[in-house]
Amino acid sequence: MVTLRPADAYDSRALWEWRNDPVARAASLDTREIPWDDHVAWFASSLLKDDRLMLIGVDAANPPERVGVVRFDFDTPGSAIVSITVAPAARGRGIGQELLRTGIEYVQLSRGRVVLKAQIRASNRASLTIFERAGFVRSEQVDDVISLEATREP
Repeated sequence: MVTLRPADAYDSRALWEWRNDPVARAASLDTREIPWDDHVAWFASSLLKDDRLMLIGVDAANPPERVGVVRFDFDTPGSAIVSITVAPAARGRGIGQELLRTGIEYVQLSRGRVVLKAQIRASNRASLTIFERAGFVRSEQVDDVISLEATREP
């Protein structure tokens, strides 16, 4: 079982390592390796943004083991782009599905009705399956990127 908590400064290095993991980079829309200094600046500003919510997934059976992150970027007050990253050591355990499910529940409780969107590479079958199982439907595909959308009621 995964529990969530807001990201804090302690999480910066783990998120940078997860993002730069070769498997994560290959699945990302931006496949470049992120330099540490660029990440530090991005992460610090992300923690201060009212329109970004980063939640760290923690293994409830083995705290404080961090197993991933679910991020919501609110592009309008009632709409957010959601993304997940599973820690390399936690892959293959169903963590991505739990991160997304618990993240959606968190947003529903704190923000009410939100239209959720995602953009996923067509080659990223694991993420497509996770989002579709959570009720996201494909809305369009441009090149190798599939857009999905789900409306969630509180």
